[in-house]
Amino acid sequence: MSEKVVIENQKSSEKSLSLVSTKVQDYKLLVKLRLTLTVVFSSVMAYLIASETAINWAAILILSIGDFW
Repeated sequence: MSEKVVIENQKSSEKSLSLVSTKVQDYKLLVKLRLTLTVVFSSVMAYLIASETAINWAAILILSIGDFW
């Protein structure tokens, strides 16, 4: 009886792990990490080059987060 419970728990956790792994793979394909990081990098560099006054680090942080998401 207890062996059945253990086996069922293992199968359940394997399914959960497989589902999480699949979701992570799908998210990586959806986000296209390299392209996104290139866009973030180029926009931050453009901001730094165009900035005529002191650098506003909060604005750079917001720009980076906004470009990524």
